[in-house]
Amino acid sequence: MIGKKLAAKMKLKLRSKLVLTFTDTSGAIVSAAFKVAAIYQSGNTSLDERNVYVTMNDLNVLLTTGPAFHEICVLLNNDHAVPVIQQQLQQQFPLLRVESWREISPETDLLVKTTDQYSYIIMVIIMFALGFGIINTMLMAILERTKEIGMMMALGTNKIKIFTLVLLETFFLTLAGTPVGMSVGWLLTDYYNKHGLDLSGMGREMMGSFGFGTTIYPEFPWDKLPGVMLIVFVTAIIACIIPAIKALKLEPVEALRS
Repeated sequence: MIGKKLAAKMKLKLRSKLVLTFTDTSGAIVSAAFKVAAIYQSGNTSLDERNVYVTMNDLNVLLTTGPAFHEICVLLNNDHAVPVIQQQLQQQFPLLRVESWREISPETDLLVKTTDQYSYIIMVIIMFALGFGIINTMLMAILERTKEIGMMMALGTNKIKIFTLVLLETFFLTLAGTPVGMSVGWLLTDYYNKHGLDLSGMGREMMGSFGFGTTIYPEFPWDKLPGVMLIVFVTAIIACIIPAIKALKLEPVEALRS
């Protein structure tokens, strides 16, 4: 079986002859001719272009290894369990080499780390948008209640209490909006996690060149949730400083006339 990319590159069709060259256990070069029985497409362009599949019996005869194999692949349901399982297997089989996918494919590990860095950049951009949104909302709230704030200042309310009023309003506004946003995000992520998100519009070839299929299944990042919530609340508190200063600069007489 050969990949569609390799078949197109070498102009192979079903039942075409393909000569494969190996090095057996003694170091001798062995060649064998095979007929193409199937052409597959996995969605991973680099995999389809570089891998050929033959039966284990035929391969063992050519390599003179007998009824043996040289590699076992272990699939886990959770990527966070990889280091733990790797350490356990290494202790159980000290004479064997136990490698994780990060060690076998460092380019994929680099791609994942780069994606994480991009996610933080996107988060910073979203926090800027959040900050401007809070500033705009609180400035409108202060402008709409200029007379009320002037009345409070005229009755003796000090600047610390005015500042605390704006701060608490921003805090409760964020406290009310954060659960709503997280709930909507969790519902959307859970839906696409079960049904998949089709990205075929971005181009099948482009996704395949990175080793990804056109359908992805996102997961909600529960481990990053506390940090994100902390960043949201800090951004909200910092963003309320400008509206609070605007409120503190109001003159009671001019505010009552507005």
